[in-house]
Amino acid sequence: MMAWRSRCLLLLLAAGAFAAVAASGDSEAVAAKSPTPLKKVIDLIKGLKDEVVGEGSKEAEMYNEFACFCKSKTTSLSEDIKGNQDTIDALSADIEEDTATKASKLTEASEQKTHKEQLTKDLQESEARCAREKAEYEASNADLSKAVSSLSSAINAMEESKPSFLAIRSTVKDDLALAEALQLVDQGPKWNSVKAALLQEDSKVDPQNSEFKYHSQDIINVLDKLLKDFSKRKSEADDDWAEIDRTCKKEKKDLGEGISKAGKAIKSLESDVDRLEGKIGSDRGTLVQTDEALKDNKMYLEDLTKMCEQRAKDWDQRSTTRADEVKSL
Repeated sequence: MMAWRSRCLLLLLAAGAFAAVAASGDSEAVAAKSPTPLKKVIDLIKGLKDEVVGEGSKEAEMYNEFACFCKSKTTSLSEDIKGNQDTIDALSADIEEDTATKASKLTEASEQKTHKEQLTKDLQESEARCAREKAEYEASNADLSKAVSSLSSAINAMEESKPSFLAIRSTVKDDLALAEALQLVDQGPKWNSVKAALLQEDSKVDPQNSEFKYHSQDIINVLDKLLKDFSKRKSEADDDWAEIDRTCKKEKKDLGEGISKAGKAIKSLESDVDRLEGKIGSDRGTLVQTDEALKDNKMYLEDLTKMCEQRAKDWDQRSTTRADEVKSL
């Protein structure tokens, strides 16, 4: 502005000098007498014009560079802002989806834990029940095995060795009581008389007596029936236990596999939950940083836009003023 005022003052002085020369009347005489002052005025005006034009060119070059900066920076900031917003939208969607997935996996893990606890309880109950059934079978099997063994020995003794009546009574006495308790004997009065003879401690019997031989065969027949009955009962008990044992083992295996499967599912789900928690935390951190970057970029763009618009307005004014100045020169 000061340079423009100085140039105006010089123009006024040059105009005054030119007017004075023109007022002298005879232009040729004036040119002959004072060519130097006029030429100086003209040169001064040309110099001023060249200076104004040169300054305008330099200022135009600087403004063009600034305008290019404004354009490129505005484009860059706009792209950054769009990128920030896209990132925020994507992160927000991911966080919402991961949060829902995490809640679902937590619920599933809780259900698997409940399922595993129930399976564990079922396994404990199954093991306890199978243990009881095994103990009952072993106790019954021991009695039946003892009865079968004793009866076999008694029958063999009576058929082969012809032992004393007291020896036979001693061998089968306990098994007779067991047979009676199990209600396996149905020989009626004949069995009762034989049983009474066998269990009578002070009975005296002559093995050579025909009555003894008659009753001896009756005893063998009854004992043989008892042996068959006990053997059948033992075989049935063995078959029943074999089925129970297979069922118990399969049940234990199935429950064990179910517990193992539930445990693996729980471990996998808890691992997924930990991973999701880490990802959600990381995404939230990135979201906060991106949101701050978005605010900074928007503020920078707003300030840049104001500055560029103001410079453009100033440039328009300077260009108009300079054009008028050149025109005046």
